[in-house]
Amino acid sequence: MKKYIVIFGSLLLLAVIVFSFSSCAKVEIAKGEMLAVFQYGEMDIRKSLYEEDSEFVRKIFHGKTMVSDDPSCGFSENVALIIDGNTYCIACDGCGTVYHVEEDKYFHLSDKETETLHNLLKEYGFYFPCI
Repeated sequence: MKKYIVIFGSLLLLAVIVFSFSSCAKVEIAKGEMLAVFQYGEMDIRKSLYEEDSEFVRKIFHGKTMVSDDPSCGFSENVALIIDGNTYCIACDGCGTVYHVEEDKYFHLSDKETETLHNLLKEYGFYFPCI
């Protein structure tokens, strides 16, 4: 009897693990215009990113796991990248979290990716923190 309980428990645990990983949404960035939006204080910027910069953003966003979360970073559609009609809000406090508005999910960047993204966006007039 114990043998069947252990086997059933193991199968149940395996099913939960497989389901949890298969239901994770991944970021998929479409080709198309990438628009930087920064409306904060006296700043009102709407600029298309250069192709090289767009490719960099696609590389760091693509394949990230999106999760339902409620981070305290602070997000606004006025501090965002709009990619082919999808809005990606950059955390206003400078942390490495990005909010995908249409999916209502978040994904995280490494410290190095965050620093590089912030430096790239500074060239377009962004600054962080912008709370």
